[in-house]
Amino acid sequence: MLAAMNDYLHNWQLPFIGLFLLGWLVGGGWLMARFMKPHVEKRRAGVGRGMLIMLLAGAAAAFAMGVVAVLFRAMDQQFQTSLFIFGSVLGVLLGLLVAYVVVYTMLPVNFVRAVAVSSPAFGGVLLLAAAIGVGVGIPSYAIRQREIRQDQSRANLRNLYQGLQMYHRRWSTPPQQLQQLLVEKTVAEEHLLCPSAEDPARGYFYYPQPARPESEDLGPILICELAEANDGAGRLILRTSGEVEWKDADAFREELASPRNAAFAEALKAAEGD
Repeated sequence: MLAAMNDYLHNWQLPFIGLFLLGWLVGGGWLMARFMKPHVEKRRAGVGRGMLIMLLAGAAAAFAMGVVAVLFRAMDQQFQTSLFIFGSVLGVLLGLLVAYVVVYTMLPVNFVRAVAVSSPAFGGVLLLAAAIGVGVGIPSYAIRQREIRQDQSRANLRNLYQGLQMYHRRWSTPPQQLQQLLVEKTVAEEHLLCPSAEDPARGYFYYPQPARPESEDLGPILICELAEANDGAGRLILRTSGEVEWKDADAFREELASPRNAAFAEALKAAEGD
């Protein structure tokens, strides 16, 4: 689960994480101080005291949730299933319980009163976390899903390259269509699907030419994703040398303008109707 969370973290999220930490300590500390005033001595009911309680309670809660995350990550691997939602809910509930226990040990009140005193602060922090989480999580999820689709597309292109090599060794000529690899059973049908496209069944664009893994240069483009892939942001390409590369839209146009890709560019233009 921790590894899964790391997949969704990006540098652009750091200011939002900083905002949450500031709200957690300062805002949460202010709320904690306000609601604990009737129950402690005036000199011990300052914002500084509230921030200290929020810091220790938050650290303890984070540690508890981390333990649950590690446990459920191991269970995911053991049982080959995803317990992310259940583990997340359990982790939050256990984290809150631990946080309440920390407040109880730091205030001269019973546990029920400690819950009542700290709930406004914890509730405010949770609302802030939810707001920032939605604002940051939705684009992060979209980015991660795009990365997953690109990883799968990279794997497909590498499998297609191996299939083309096997076909060429058998027939001493490249196939005219990628579907011929299915007949030879050198690739699986899912390898012809492009997960980065709106319609994966349209597959990839292929221009027949020999694969040359021994070539010293990168070689011309052998296969590429179609224009609709990746929402038009760019394409993955497979060269005759076997290299798989990402090219954004501008870099892809520059690549097509290279003399070595003249025939490929002409065929692609005709196929896409540009």
